[in-house]
Amino acid sequence: MSDEHRANILLSTASFRRIISMVTGQDIRNFLNQWACHAGHVRIFAKFHFNRKRNVVELELKQDLQSRGTLNYTGPITVMLQELDGAFIHTFKLEEGRMSRDLPCHSKSRKHRKKKISLANGDEVDMDLARIDPESPLLWLRIDPDLAIIHDIHVDQPDFMWHLMLAHDRDCLGQLEAVNALKDFASPETRHVLSNIILNDRIFYRVRMEACFTLCHVVNELSTLSNNPTAASATVTSCLLPMFWQLFSSPAARGLIRQNNFSNLQLYFLQRAMVKALSTLRVQQVCPHDILIFISDLLRHNDNSRNPYSDSYYLADLVKAMKDTLTPAIIVRGVMSASTLPFEARTVIEEVSHLLNLETETISYKGTVTVVCLAAIRRLQRLGFLPIDPSLFYQYALSNFYCDIRVAAIEAVVDYIRGERDQSALDWLFSNIIEREDASDASYVRLRFEAVQLLLRMPPFQRGESGSRLDTPQLVERLWTLMNYGCTGDPRLRCAVAELYYTLYGNRRPTCLPLPEGVLLVRVKEGRSVLNISENNSKTSEIDCTDELNKYKSECFGRGIPLSKMHIEYEELDDNYSECEMLHANTMKLERDSIQRPTVSEFNPQFDLKRSRTGNFSELNDSSNTFKRRTERLSDDEDD
Repeated sequence: MSDEHRANILLSTASFRRIISMVTGQDIRNFLNQWACHAGHVRIFAKFHFNRKRNVVELELKQDLQSRGTLNYTGPITVMLQELDGAFIHTFKLEEGRMSRDLPCHSKSRKHRKKKISLANGDEVDMDLARIDPESPLLWLRIDPDLAIIHDIHVDQPDFMWHLMLAHDRDCLGQLEAVNALKDFASPETRHVLSNIILNDRIFYRVRMEACFTLCHVVNELSTLSNNPTAASATVTSCLLPMFWQLFSSPAARGLIRQNNFSNLQLYFLQRAMVKALSTLRVQQVCPHDILIFISDLLRHNDNSRNPYSDSYYLADLVKAMKDTLTPAIIVRGVMSASTLPFEARTVIEEVSHLLNLETETISYKGTVTVVCLAAIRRLQRLGFLPIDPSLFYQYALSNFYCDIRVAAIEAVVDYIRGERDQSALDWLFSNIIEREDASDASYVRLRFEAVQLLLRMPPFQRGESGSRLDTPQLVERLWTLMNYGCTGDPRLRCAVAELYYTLYGNRRPTCLPLPEGVLLVRVKEGRSVLNISENNSKTSEIDCTDELNKYKSECFGRGIPLSKMHIEYEELDDNYSECEMLHANTMKLERDSIQRPTVSEFNPQFDLKRSRTGNFSELNDSSNTFKRRTERLSDDEDD
């Protein structure tokens, strides 16, 4: 095939941009350069004020250029004003930093308005305008409603505007924006508006799902204002439970869950969201007792016999909800028994054990229920309700189970390693999962990568953490082996291991490694140096260490040997090597004042050379020592 025909078949970025320009007549080079070739998003904070005299909305916009992942955007932006006479679009250029803009209003006063208000999509609806300013024609404001730019916009407007926007806006994106904003406006009016949205079957199901979580958040905030725990518990449990029974109660009797029927997908997702939202309810940082009983009853009376669809994900959400109702416990260290456990923990353990036994006979789709049961057991261990033992997770990480189950077991092991600082568990993870190359099991390719990703998400120790039992030379050797030849044919795993090494140690030399023999480590930022010499090669002599070092360095500089060949290793914290070059340039002018007395250990004696910021060494104090050790001459290429 000729190059001309090949160019017509293959599509490159340049050819794609050329085709777009030919079809539309517009050049999208600047667009691709800003949104495709560079990372970041626009972060804007907006607030406004209505000026009655001028009949304009004074809008103030401020771009956040300091946060991570933000960019400076200067281009067109759209603002929609929903007024009494309809929705009006204003487009202007967004400038750098802070800017102000006056947007004229087109509506008349409320005395001359129509009975119904026109929306952006052309619908006309009736609104309750009792709470808005009678002199203001503005109902709500939206910035970039068409999502023309990648943005994160925070609009400061009153709660009643968010209420009107949530109740009457026909754009589901605007409704989701209003639902998220109402988390900061905990009030009975907000609770009433959210309840109406949940029960309205004409609202998009995602909006109703988010409204469930926002409603529970608002009720939790309202419960903190009550001084009576009993009244607060009744208020919390009455926010979502009546709506659940109204939608999913059996027609035979209220309070009895009906058989599963997932033919209506909107109700199916709403039912799952309600269960998960109920588990977030709290009264004085504790989940109400009625919520746990309600969720456990849903598990016990779950009937999927006449449902043509699987209930695996619904059961998984029920187990997650039970797990999230648990709070940390204060348990005396010692022998644990069922009688010493709280009722809530005992209930969760019974249901999880029952489901795990059922999974051994008939496993759910992709082992979904087993996955959440393992997570629940690990949470019970972490909160102190079960003995901490990773042996169960070792069994589920074997090759006899589905891949998702094994990943969940590995996640529990990684969480156990981080929480308990167990060296044997970390060795097991590397030996049986990460370093294992089992050609007979294709799932190990995914398991090895997932294990490293989990270690990245939950590092066994933090960078620079001193005294960690997991920070060992064996771990460094394992990571280096994997990066060099242990990940042959798997570049994704190799990149993940390299990222893990950087997460644990960064660009610095691991502190757990012993200093190599005959190497002088100069910490430029700390102003100190460490010299390691062998015990066998160190000689006792009456010659002063200062004279020996001066003699050796004068010989090296006299022969023109550069500093880099004297086996001196520099460690820079910020990759700035200019200080090392200045140190090399000033070496000829160094005056040795003193060197501290060496610290001699049994197998690895080290000389701690204190250095000032100007590069001068301090004097050796050998006051009460009966012997002196001569520093081993640092070898160079000619001496070898």
